[in-house]
Amino acid sequence: MKTRKILVIFFFLGLCTGLFAQNKGVVYGGKTIQRLEGVNIYLHKDTVGIGITDKEGEFDIKPLSALAEEDTLTFSYVGYETLKISLEKLKKMNYLVILADKVQQLDEVSITGSSLQEYLHWEPETTIPHSKGLFAYASVVVKNKIYIIGGDESQLYKPKSTDEMELRNEFYNPKIYIYDTLTKEWSESKCRLRARAYHNAHYYKGRIYLFGGKNLSTNRKFEYLDATTEIYDIEKDMVVVDPVNPHQAVNFASFIWGDQIFAFGGSDKQQMNGKSYSAKGHLFDLKTGCWYELQPMPFPKEAKGILVDSVFYLLGGYGNKKPLFFIETYDLRTGKWRDVGRLPVRMARPGIVRRGDIIYLYEESKLQAYDMKSQNIRVYRTDMPVANAELFCIGEQLYIIGGAVFDDINISPSPLMLSLNLNELEKTECQSFTAN
Repeated sequence: MKTRKILVIFFFLGLCTGLFAQNKGVVYGGKTIQRLEGVNIYLHKDTVGIGITDKEGEFDIKPLSALAEEDTLTFSYVGYETLKISLEKLKKMNYLVILADKVQQLDEVSITGSSLQEYLHWEPETTIPHSKGLFAYASVVVKNKIYIIGGDESQLYKPKSTDEMELRNEFYNPKIYIYDTLTKEWSESKCRLRARAYHNAHYYKGRIYLFGGKNLSTNRKFEYLDATTEIYDIEKDMVVVDPVNPHQAVNFASFIWGDQIFAFGGSDKQQMNGKSYSAKGHLFDLKTGCWYELQPMPFPKEAKGILVDSVFYLLGGYGNKKPLFFIETYDLRTGKWRDVGRLPVRMARPGIVRRGDIIYLYEESKLQAYDMKSQNIRVYRTDMPVANAELFCIGEQLYIIGGAVFDDINISPSPLMLSLNLNELEKTECQSFTAN
């Protein structure tokens, strides 16, 4: 066991503007993003107690007028890292605080330099307008805007007696949220889609194509694979529904190449003894609107990947009830699959993005940087333990939006949007591996 460096994230909940007066706020636990009762708050310079959070995790600083902007406040809670922050910064963050869990089990580590920081730190950017947070959504980047479409906002419960999740308060999202990375502002489409999650989306000539995933029955007791393709026109802010989609699956890999969308794998059935995985491949011709069946993948699984020129990289995935470490490629020129290496850290459904020759993968506090030319993979530990989130890269910044937050028995959606400057990688310890 090793003491974890502090994970402190301050975030602004747009829907909560005006919830608190100028001297009131709330404290969340970093691992579960649940409100914390009994957090002690005191003035750092003289250790004078000035507040404690109630049953709702809320606190009230009195008297605020007696404090200076440069005064440091300390937030202390058993099992979490102690936070010290100036009143000025606390005000800027609308008195909303997240404290990190204190201890983490670590894998073996290769130290690359004694002066390097131990963790990559994700900075708060904003929060999703969706009040409950989202994971397992579809997304695309169009110019400087990130589109978040659909997604799961459910609370999930995992009994100790089984590996399968039980549903609790399950809801899927029918909305489209748009984040402008230049103005740092969110907007929401007036259009409403089918409420679905675990699906994919691709941009083509002013339209976003959505397919796959699953939706819920009206009473939310049953799940169904979605059999439709929705086509969202960005300029007109309207959707057209195509009732044909032969690739009915969740957590599948897909990409767009030229005028064609390719889809591979996923799981297509939930059975008593686990999932039923698919190796099927399909092609959707965007010019004709026709679907075609392709040669299947070498191995049936839930999959995630990214297109690099004319080669599709499939990385990690989920099969045989466990995350996978395979790196496979599909050459669009030859139609052949190749096994090209192994990931040092297994990842079931990572967020994936490419910048130059590097493919970045993120899942559950780990960031892997895969150099396609040298076959080197660097593994970094980060301070944000979320899964089922997407990874974006715009300029020098990586972005994580939403995701699922885990504790021992629960999975909850996260409302956070975080950013990381790529220059921080050179300042941070890492493990180094060869993929092949």
